Amino acid sequence: MENRKYAFTWSMVGDADLGRPNLGAMVRVEAHRLVLYSLRDLLEEKLGTNQCDELYKEVGKRTGTTFYELCCGHTSTFEDFTESLIYAFRYMGIGMFEIEAVGIGAWSFLVTISEDLARSGVEDMSNNSCIYYEGFLAGLFEAFAHMEFDVQTLHCWTRTESACRFSVEAIIPTE
Repeated sequence: MENRKYAFTWSMVGDADLGRPNLGAMVRVEAHRLVLYSLRDLLEEKLGTNQCDELYKEVGKRTGTTFYELCCGHTSTFEDFTESLIYAFRYMGIGMFEIEAVGIGAWSFLVTISEDLARSGVEDMSNNSCIYYEGFLAGLFEAFAHMEFDVQTLHCWTRTESACRFSVEAIIPTE
């Protein structure tokens, strides 16, 4: 796949101030969700639910890694990492990021994202709709800690919760 036409680089995001002098960088949540859910619908139709979920999680992971490099790459301590995430999530309108709990002795966290860009305010769909965020959080934590993480949705807005909560756990290799 060396001749890829759309291999992602940060320059593809562009300069919103230059390109949107009247509208600026902000866009309504509905416009973002229209693209997100239409794309997911098409992928699921063409590939099936399981493969679509795998792709969405992988896209989230790639996005999380790139987001870390852009917004948090200068951090060296866990406190700096979390503070930069709290700021960047709010500044970019992604949601309100919070680490509710830290496990003892291991890389284990309970993470909450409220007012998130993709799910908050969406009717109960009775399914796990946070697959993208599972990958996104895994990418963020992996880029910071240089180890693999397993992220699982514990609570989701679309399951009648007021925020999305995730278990974030390092995958410690067994010897």
